[in-house]
Amino acid sequence: GIIVPLAQVEEIDGVVKYIISNTRERECVFAFPDLGTYNFLANRPPVGRFYSADFSFMDSKWFEEMFEELKNAKPRFIICAKEFSRLKPFMPTVGKYIETIDHFLQENYEIRKSFSTVNVLERN
Repeated sequence: GIIVPLAQVEEIDGVVKYIISNTRERECVFAFPDLGTYNFLANRPPVGRFYSADFSFMDSKWFEEMFEELKNAKPRFIICAKEFSRLKPFMPTVGKYIETIDHFLQENYEIRKSFSTVNVLERN
């Protein structure tokens, strides 16, 4: 029942189907930085207090809380945007958070499925 541009339909359906078929019900999936809609569509809980991880960038304590939960939860799958263009104007403030997450992802995850604007990563 959601209306999106046709170009996005395959990507949204593909990501949701991949997550549903490769995770258990109630298995946490981390969506970064602003892809929490996938948690909703796949009916999978987020990591952290917010469905959109970028909300944690508003307060350093919120970010630390989210990052600790991410490290402790070690979700098997992460849905990650390929580009963070929406956040570019805020890079002086949030760049350190993005770099921290990016470094963590590079060390611990590999791309399992790639779509036009989104990668699905799996824990090593």
